[in-house]
Amino acid sequence: WVSDGTLQLANIIINKVVSTLVKFNRKIYQGYDGIVMKITRDTGTRSRLLLKAERQDEKLQTWKAK
Repeated sequence: WVSDGTLQLANIIINKVVSTLVKFNRKIYQGYDGIVMKITRDTGTRSRLLLKAERQDEKLQTWKAK
């Protein structure tokens, strides 16, 4: 009985972590997709968009460090 409860709690925690990571990764991909679309559409703003990509990378590195 105790082990069943422990297993259920572990599954709840694992599912929450996976769900959070999926959402986080989806936002990262959406951010990069937006940058790529803008770069291919408007060559005049490449440097600004590359800076935005660098910021996106910094956010990811900060999150990884936590």
